[in-house]
Amino acid sequence: MPLAFLAFAALALPAADQKFDPSENYGKSADQVVAMGFQNWYDFFIDKAEGETTLSMSAANYSFGCALSDVNDKRLKSLPAKRAQLIDSMRPHMVKFRDQGVMVGMGLSGGGSLWTVVGAATLMSVEETVEYLIKHDEKKPKSRTQAEVWAVLVKVEKKIEASKTEIDEAGEYTGLNYAKTLGSYKDMRFEFAEALKIISQFQSAQERGRILAEFYDAAETAEAAEYLGAPHEAVTCGNDPVGAVYIPAPTERSRPDPVRDGWGSDPGGPSGNHVGPARGWSRRH
Repeated sequence: MPLAFLAFAALALPAADQKFDPSENYGKSADQVVAMGFQNWYDFFIDKAEGETTLSMSAANYSFGCALSDVNDKRLKSLPAKRAQLIDSMRPHMVKFRDQGVMVGMGLSGGGSLWTVVGAATLMSVEETVEYLIKHDEKKPKSRTQAEVWAVLVKVEKKIEASKTEIDEAGEYTGLNYAKTLGSYKDMRFEFAEALKIISQFQSAQERGRILAEFYDAAETAEAAEYLGAPHEAVTCGNDPVGAVYIPAPTERSRPDPVRDGWGSDPGGPSGNHVGPARGWSRRH
């Protein structure tokens, strides 16, 4: 098990600052991991870790994100400098937005170890967006609009305001309170507003829609917090028994959308497949 991941599991290290270390990933290089694809890497990692637990699933997600980040760094060097700089400048805003969304989700849900899995997928999700901007290899890219992202953020704010007492009461377990949760929400708004200044510089409407989909996904993860790790919810988190509310993970290892399914390619359209940030979890319907 990668030791460096233990610090990240506590959300103590900025995801964007982490580099892939083969010695902590069973001798695999970043290029080898990315070439395997996430599913094969996940299966390989879980097999080596001798089973699915919150930590092993999180480490698999996080390691793949680090590997993809390293590979994308090399890919960016092959692009014109101005284009590479534009893409790279989006990274910190997407990472910070997702990280703060995880904190908001933890505050709203009362915590739970499942948030380790969700948080560990931050870098992977961001780097998948970066990969798309470099390669344009998604057959049907996710797409959202600025208005849709703001609409979800408004819902998040209302939930925080309506849950002040519950957030403070759960602070004993989450280390968060209403003020900290609201502060993370405000940071989300700030990062998105700053990101919009950069997104507007992308000439392609499809690229703008794909980037906005990343922000939408992250905002919706915070907004759908009641489905992710709340103590009273029946949620899967691998085979890691975190109290009676958790059940074994399904056979299919995927990253399901917590709210809806369906693909959309129109940046102005109402629907896109906003795949959630954490493989290995599902909500019991």
